[in-house]
Amino acid sequence: GKVLKVIGEAEKMNAATGLFVADNHLVVTDFENNRVLTYTPEGELKHLIKEHLDKPVDVYIYKDKLYVANYKGKSIAIFKL
Repeated sequence: GKVLKVIGEAEKMNAATGLFVADNHLVVTDFENNRVLTYTPEGELKHLIKEHLDKPVDVYIYKDKLYVANYKGKSIAIFKL
């Protein structure tokens, strides 16, 4: 297909391992940089989360909460959106 947009280059994303797409959110885990990035559907960075993460591998949104699975910490961090 045709590339429409590239997201994450400006933030120097290193290893995108988890992705969640919803109507008004695009959330990506960046495993090697130990962070989670949230974007608008248009690709504008909304949040950069670094706290309570230990090699995040996956992410999920349910209701008003963001759930992040940590590989190294063997835990799930929960954030309010």
